[in-house]
Amino acid sequence: MLGQKCPACLAPLKLTRILGPGHIMCNICFSEFQVISGRDVSSLPSTTPHFDKGRISKKTKLVVGGIAVFVFFLLLIGFSTIEQRYDRDLTTIIVTKGVGELLPTREELPTEWIFSRKTNISINATGFLEGVELVIAKQEMLGGAAASIRIYKFNTTGDAEKYYMGMLTMLREKGGYKEISTNLRAKAYGTFIEAAIAEVSTIYFVKYNIYCEIRVRGAYYYNTRDDAIQLSRLILQKI
Repeated sequence: MLGQKCPACLAPLKLTRILGPGHIMCNICFSEFQVISGRDVSSLPSTTPHFDKGRISKKTKLVVGGIAVFVFFLLLIGFSTIEQRYDRDLTTIIVTKGVGELLPTREELPTEWIFSRKTNISINATGFLEGVELVIAKQEMLGGAAASIRIYKFNTTGDAEKYYMGMLTMLREKGGYKEISTNLRAKAYGTFIEAAIAEVSTIYFVKYNIYCEIRVRGAYYYNTRDDAIQLSRLILQKI
């Protein structure tokens, strides 16, 4: 076999593997060939290779499997890096808008809402920068509703989330309400209190360095949850 080459890949056949009587295999491309009739297994292979299409060598399976595992780990590392970068970006984003710019405007709300008052407010919390409260109300049939919107701006995302988690801890320790689902694109928590002729729905959420509380009270009015979520989404669009 010295000096002969594989007709498929032209590699030297010095290390040809003998598969059985009349069959040899190239150790480079793993092609299998029939030995020319009348010669022993060490003779020149036929110039017309015979491929067993239904058979894959064990070595080929190992190579392909190793490549697949390597690619899988590369994808895992890539997704992990992207996720870590995304989480890091969320903690470094700072909203520079003033809190007043995040409040709903007359044009953004249905005409049944009446603007009552807007007040600057302050709280004693780490990293607090500024706060505002807007009160709106509406009447329907025999009942009505009033909504108060409080927005606090903090120095960092960490300060805002710390305040949010403090509020959740206090609420859960106090109790006296039902939890409601919000489906908001932010860290959010909803509470619901119901009485004979009234109900109160409150949404607490934090996004970046902005914390918000929206409380809707209704007397003979029973859509406070929907109103609170609608107002929350409107503010989140501006953050």
